[in-house]
Amino acid sequence: MTYTPIKTLTAEDFIAQYGDDLRYELIDGELRDLEPTGPMKLLLAKRQATYFQKR
Repeated sequence: MTYTPIKTLTAEDFIAQYGDDLRYELIDGELRDLEPTGPMKLLLAKRQATYFQKR
């Protein structure tokens, strides 16, 4: 079995590559995809719709 080490990012590298993309987050140097799935996706869609209707 081979082991591939995870490449860690610095805060500066993360900002340069992903900037304003709220889908990703840097956690302990690792890039994490925060795209909601399943029931959470539906909940967030409803909350966003409610928020934008009030504006």
